[in-house]
Amino acid sequence: MTMKRLLVCLLILCLLPLAVFAEDASDALYPVRVDGLWGYMNREGEIVIEPQFPYAAEFRGRYAAVMLDEDETYCYCGIIDADGNWAVEPGRFTVWEADQGERYIGGRDEGIYILFGEGENYRVGFFDLPSGFYSGLVYDWVEGEWIGEWDSELTAVEMDGKDGFVRRTDGELVIPCRYDACRYYLFHEGCCAVLPDGAGPDEWILIDSAGNEIPLPENCYVSGDPSEGLAAIWDSENNLYGYMNFSGNVVIAPQYVWAYDFHEGLACVFLTEESCAVITPENEIVAVLPDRVNRQGSGYEYVHGLLRVAHYSEDDDLDYIAFFDHEGREAFRLEIGDLIYAYDLYENGVGFYVTGKKDPTGGHTDVRYGLYNAAGEILTGPAFFVWENGPEPAFAEGLCALTDAETGKMGFIDVTGQWIIAAEWDDAENFYYDLALVEKDGKLAYIDHEGTTVWEESAP
Repeated sequence: MTMKRLLVCLLILCLLPLAVFAEDASDALYPVRVDGLWGYMNREGEIVIEPQFPYAAEFRGRYAAVMLDEDETYCYCGIIDADGNWAVEPGRFTVWEADQGERYIGGRDEGIYILFGEGENYRVGFFDLPSGFYSGLVYDWVEGEWIGEWDSELTAVEMDGKDGFVRRTDGELVIPCRYDACRYYLFHEGCCAVLPDGAGPDEWILIDSAGNEIPLPENCYVSGDPSEGLAAIWDSENNLYGYMNFSGNVVIAPQYVWAYDFHEGLACVFLTEESCAVITPENEIVAVLPDRVNRQGSGYEYVHGLLRVAHYSEDDDLDYIAFFDHEGREAFRLEIGDLIYAYDLYENGVGFYVTGKKDPTGGHTDVRYGLYNAAGEILTGPAFFVWENGPEPAFAEGLCALTDAETGKMGFIDVTGQWIIAAEWDDAENFYYDLALVEKDGKLAYIDHEGTTVWEESAP
């Protein structure tokens, strides 16, 4: 996509429906390109920060990353505020704002930037969006990929090969860098699983947000992520799994072949290598599932009241994907020709399924997306295309930018799967604060929810 290839240094690949810095659309700023240089306009299409940068990313909270120069060996970048003033003076560093899932690190306006120094002075730092604090390039590494999952106050950093945690708002080292690894690199419900110096690869322990170790049951280590007051544990002596609370007390004795984390008050466990069940925190079995939850197309936890479980034939072909409610009853199943996957439902009650034809290498060709809802109704056929390794589709402000699989053009659908804005664009970003960035024939434009052009780039 043209607009996303303008700068390798700034990773601005996100389609999640997250808020910008403005309290309403009248205060929002949007990056625009004029005569090859980037600046920012307001909601009415008026330029408020003069085009002057070789590249300018979208605002995150009150701040935006911009590039001033680059060559084959380095990028020259900085971070500005909503008035166009420098929040981080330009320097030889790269600004990374998206994680490997192409989501903004920590959320659009609640997360962080990660800054990577260049050349001989390679060091890493972070910029915290809510507070405006900049750490400087002082760490060997900063890990922020999972911050957005639970908006952690602390972020993990690495020094001399060991991990610890600093406070995002002032950079204070709250937990010294003394661990070989940290699971997900953030705290959830005040706890984090870490791997002590010199421990075995599965010998995870639990610490609180002050760095105190939570006592573990004898011969047990943490195997899951702290969730809903419990953490899955592994009995290393008997190779069985159970659960403990955050005081270190066993709540469900190790008795399962495997145990996933609790979510929405339920957890999936393996009774045997082939048999899965759903249990409550009181260790009551809600249901024994007909298929394993670790097959391709299955989920590991309940999302918006449903658990998806894929069923395969004896030939190892995916027959259907079933969805189970909190009582363990099958709510519905997706039985679609060439089905290869289904995503969990969004909060708006719809989700995408994926179809494709097998090729000799074991992969799939002609991969397409369709839409289903919480009642199990197929809202559209597999009519949409999503770029391989690109961001997964998501709804923002009631609409989702998608590619028409037949024409290769992009438009916007609503929650029923109908084209609300016709697929006529070469590229399209999701809406935020009433506008969406689109591109056709190399020219950028912003459109509103009716598809009306608010601003358009002049012809070169």
